[in-house]
Amino acid sequence: VERRLQVGLSAKYLFWSVGSIPDDEGRADPLSNQSAGNVGVDLGLLWQSPVQGAQVGVMLKNINQPNVAYGEVADDPDAGALPMDVHVGVGYRLSSQSLVSVQYVRRDLTGEGSDHGLVVGGETQLVEGLLLR
Repeated sequence: VERRLQVGLSAKYLFWSVGSIPDDEGRADPLSNQSAGNVGVDLGLLWQSPVQGAQVGVMLKNINQPNVAYGEVADDPDAGALPMDVHVGVGYRLSSQSLVSVQYVRRDLTGEGSDHGLVVGGETQLVEGLLLR
């Protein structure tokens, strides 16, 4: 795209499985010996600011809202759909070995139970190959 703007797209396979419960045949959880999976897609943008060491990023997680439910839930076939989340953040590299970041996260953009919060973090290299987050 532009030299300062990077675009990323990722696909991930989401899978769950439940084993059987010994000596509980017929009375066990209906999910015993069941599994389900689906593909989730994330999209990200990263902009390198003209301010040395600063960058701004946006990520949409589960943009396709993959359904990982087993079978169909009686009244709501989308009951197992994962919500789409958005992450917007800024980061600043203090030195070649340290950085700080602040990120706003909003979960479930499409649902009524939307949740949001602020995440603050940092990273520094203690020795070659060992980072502290």
